[in-house]
Amino acid sequence: MGNNGIDSELPSAPSPGLILFNSEDQSDLVFIVTLDPVGGFSSFQDKWRFPAHSFIIRESSPFFQSLVKQLDSNKNWKLPEVKPIVNIQCQPEIFHSVMSYIYKKEVKLDCISKCLALFESSIKFGLTDLSVLSLTFLQSNLMVSNVIEILTTLHPYERGTNYDTGPKESINTEEDKHSIVNEDLIKLESHLNSCIYQCYSLIDENAELILTSEGILSINESLLRSILHRDSLNITNEMAVFECLDRWSTIQCVRRRKEVTIENKINLLGTNIYLARYLTLSLEAFQHGPYLSDLLSDQDKQALKATLDNPLVPLPNHLQLYPLAKQRFHVSKQINGQPNHNLSTMETEVKQITDGVDNANLRVVVARKSHSPFKKLFSGLGEAIICVIQLLD
Repeated sequence: MGNNGIDSELPSAPSPGLILFNSEDQSDLVFIVTLDPVGGFSSFQDKWRFPAHSFIIRESSPFFQSLVKQLDSNKNWKLPEVKPIVNIQCQPEIFHSVMSYIYKKEVKLDCISKCLALFESSIKFGLTDLSVLSLTFLQSNLMVSNVIEILTTLHPYERGTNYDTGPKESINTEEDKHSIVNEDLIKLESHLNSCIYQCYSLIDENAELILTSEGILSINESLLRSILHRDSLNITNEMAVFECLDRWSTIQCVRRRKEVTIENKINLLGTNIYLARYLTLSLEAFQHGPYLSDLLSDQDKQALKATLDNPLVPLPNHLQLYPLAKQRFHVSKQINGQPNHNLSTMETEVKQITDGVDNANLRVVVARKSHSPFKKLFSGLGEAIICVIQLLD
């Protein structure tokens, strides 16, 4: 406190990252970023150049730490006149956001598509905190119109979890629980599973609308199966599922440049045709719907019709493998505009970050830590991005 009784504190010095972001000053390597595979052809406009500083990026993640270590092992890099160029395959605009986060601990999230691309890049580059921020934005802006787009991106990260009953609980050893590395990964896994669970819950609640949407026609077979196998879909009857399968197989023929024939549709559907629970339909509904379609074989149609007419008639062995008679049962989880109490922990964290901020244009500023950032490894990280190092005379 000064002599005049007024508090006087010296302003804190800006961090090196704030000063050196997009700066050539002290830059000792260059990133050339393009969407095209490294070594492929791309226009000049598709390539962006980013000056970078090894002493900053190496502290951000295991990926960049490994990269700098590789550069350090190259004797030519230590020459004053030499600056290495690192080619990275990534959407340039997204990589700019990644670098902004690394240097300034700041990222602007203003649309779902950008956030999804940023999430995937953060996983590739091992930036766990950025992955969590991306998931937070996605979950707080989840709605019927974008749930398929979001789940399409997150689905490859599912680990065989049953999202019918709730988000997956992480199981770790006592040794894991005391590891900073695992704490960060556990936090990411928790946010990821919560977001995926809420996606499925929203689909359950609005199944009739989503199964007739255009978005579901472009999903892959794995995600289609994950959605249509759910016991909790809120549908009037199984015709919604059957018609979805019919539409999906038609569009898949078009997308794969195949003739739209019954044979091709059957081949594309495979055993997914049995995701519709035909024995929960009335005999009349079955005869006026699936029975008239050629997606089911004549043998299947006759067997299903016979069992619907007389439940004591057993199904052929291959049809007994599927829950064709199991009724779906939906309990509203109040996803639309109402709090989902099964996700209270996640929602609290979302609220803390987004309070007082327009969710459609979220700008998250993360306080810098006094200690070195996390040192984490993602499985498969080594093959996530291809880097080719060149030397610039």
